[in-house]
This record gives sequence, C-alpha cells and structure tokens, in this order.
Amino acid sequence: MIERPSPTAAVGSEAADDATKYAAIMVWAALAIFAMAKSVIVLLTEIGAANPIDGRNPISFCNVLFAGNLVAAAVLFILHRKDWTSDNFRNLTKADWAGILVMGVLAGFVAPALGFLALENTTVSNVVFLGRIEPIMFMVFAAALLADRPDPWSAAGAAVSFVGVLLIIYLMSRDSGGFMLGKGEIYALLTAVTLALGTLLSKMFLKSVPFGIFAVLRMLVGAVIYFFWAYYFYGPDHYADIFAPVVWKWMLVYGGLIVAGGQTLFLLGVRNARGQDVALAQSFSPIAAVFFAFLLLGEVPSTPIYIGGSVILVGIFLAKAGGWYQRRLERQHQASQRLTNSEVMEIEGRETFRGV
Repeated sequence: MIERPSPTAAVGSEAADDATKYAAIMVWAALAIFAMAKSVIVLLTEIGAANPIDGRNPISFCNVLFAGNLVAAAVLFILHRKDWTSDNFRNLTKADWAGILVMGVLAGFVAPALGFLALENTTVSNVVFLGRIEPIMFMVFAAALLADRPDPWSAAGAAVSFVGVLLIIYLMSRDSGGFMLGKGEIYALLTAVTLALGTLLSKMFLKSVPFGIFAVLRMLVGAVIYFFWAYYFYGPDHYADIFAPVVWKWMLVYGGLIVAGGQTLFLLGVRNARGQDVALAQSFSPIAAVFFAFLLLGEVPSTPIYIGGSVILVGIFLAKAGGWYQRRLERQHQASQRLTNSEVMEIEGRETFRGV
C-alpha cells in the first residue's frame, strides 16, 4: 500500500517554502540597503554643502556619525525592545560587557570614522573593492588567534580576491607615476582590517548576547566615544550645527531606514534563509554598491577598478561556489539547511558594520 503525504504535511511544507522565499527577499533587500549606504552618505554631505549654515556644511561626516548613531540606536531599541529584559542583562557576563565595549569602539567609532575619511578622499567604487581585503584579513586573524583554518575553496577564493586587490593598488600606483596610494585608499584598507577584527571578536565573545542589546549598545558606545573624541580634538564649535533641522531630518531617514531598517531586515531574513541564498546575495553586494554609486552620484569606475574588480568577483564566486558544492555533498538530506546561530552572528557582524 502506497502512503500518501497528509494534507497537513503538504501545507506545512508549502508554508516552510514561503517562509524561505520571503526570508531570501529580506536578505536581498537588506544587502541592497547596505550597498547603497556609502553612496547615500556622500549624497547627504553634498545636500549639506548645498544648504550651508554660516558657510559650514551642517551634514558633515562628524554630524552624520554622531546623530546617525543616536537615531539608529533609538529605532533599534523600539524594534528589538523585547530583548531588553532584566533576565537578559543579568545573564551578561563581564566578558560579554567587555566584548560590547570593544565592539562599540571598533564597530561604532573606529571603523565608521575610517570609512567616512575614505569616502571623503576617494570614490565609492575604490572603497568597495579595496574593502574586499576584509574577508582575507578575517581568515588571517582567525587562523592566528583561533587556529581556524579555512576550507580549500574559501582559501582559493580569498587568494584570487587578494590578487585583485593588489592589482587595483598596482594599477592605481602606476597611473599616479609611482607606488603610492592616496589617503582615501589607505583609509579604505584600514577600515577593512578593523571590520575583520571586529567580526572575529564578535565570533569569539558575543555569541550569547541578544541582538537587540548588542546592536543598541554598539551604537550608543560609538556615539558617546566619538562625541568626546571630536569635542576634545576640535572643540565645542565642531558640533555647532548638530541641532539644525536639516541634520535631523536626514538623519531620521539615514539612521532609521538605512542603518536600523537594513539591520532588522537582515536579521529577520537570515534566521530563516538558506545558507546558499545568503551567500549568493553577499556575492552581488560589491556590484550593487558600484551600481548605486553610478545611479546616485554619477560615479563611473576607473580602469583599475574594472580590471581588479573583475578578478575580485571571480574570487568571490569561486569561494561561494566551492561552499555550495561542499555543503551539497555534506548535507544532501537537508536541502533547506538553515544557518546556525553562530553563523548568523558572524554574518550579521560582517554586514551591519557598514554605514554607522
């Protein structure tokens, strides 16, 4: 006698497929927002330059970082306030608090500040593709500190991408008449190294911290540290325009929609998305960033970016294709394999340290 699947099981399977489909859409939407963030930052500073206050640009990088962090923290608290319970705070260890503080400094202050300096001194396309050194540095840090050796496919993809980064550096240096990188390119490379270190630390110390607590405190720590740092080095006049209506109007859009909205969409999507869907979306992230730079800023990639960027994309797809093939061999009986909590935190760390 042939057993037929029950209607209940069929409905459950269809519901699971729908959940996976919608989760993949959320991930793609979130990564599109993250890819757009760098161009939006530059666009906002141009809007500020067109609306000066006493000759000053009210939407400066400093104001974007400080006000954007505060707005994003408020929106993230509203969206994830269920994580803010007394039990969750009691369960945080001293190591958790230390990790949150360190991540607040790296992810909320150092990396964004370096990223803004990079955008101020070079093109979005240069920042995007030079930033692809980040996964390579993460592998180096993981191997050195965790004895975590990458699989052959990931190592091969990282090696190819690294060649692409070196090719960009070489071609830029040749065009400038000697081996020399501009300030923007150096800041972009330093940003990538900082992000890689931050991702590794989140993987090591923040697995047990609820996302809502981590995301909000990361923003607040970064905002507070940056405020006092700029106040000390530049004086109180540095924030003379911080309360200007034009600043907060655009920071509500940027901090609320771009930063907090992108993070929330990504978190909701990645919890139910298949690993291969997330990997595929991440592969197209550099292409999307360059597309938005052209669409919003009219920025045309240079020849070194076309050549080296193509090599980097080959490396990205090589690593992803190898990962898909390996998972297919290991998990043929789990066609809809979901990401583990540890993998979710690691990917979240890599993707949401963009913007502020």
